[in-house]
Amino acid sequence: MLRIVTSMTQQRTFPENVTSPTSQREELAAVIESGYGDDPTDCPYDHAPAIADSILAAGYSKPRTITTAEELDALTDGAVVIDDSGDVSQLRGGFWCSYETGPMTNHRLAKYLPATVIHEARS
Repeated sequence: MLRIVTSMTQQRTFPENVTSPTSQREELAAVIESGYGDDPTDCPYDHAPAIADSILAAGYSKPRTITTAEELDALTDGAVVIDDSGDVSQLRGGFWCSYETGPMTNHRLAKYLPATVIHEARS
């Protein structure tokens, strides 16, 4: 069984042979390989890309980071973000609603960027 544990603040270190992953598939494969340590007999490295494909096929997608007001403008009603203060807000009717604050416009929420998108509403 493969179990991937991540958090919003956890930094990943990639193996020396992966200097800059260019796709989610490569990044996941590198994470899988790095989880096995330095002993190559512990991990079937040639299977890591296939494992990464299975994870992606199951619906995994890396949360993206919003850094500009323009990126906030592009989100649709129902989107949910975690801002740099750790507050969670949902876009409802053009306003960001949160338990921590009153409704905010994109302009006001932009003061708390970067934010991590944890849900993107489907149109």
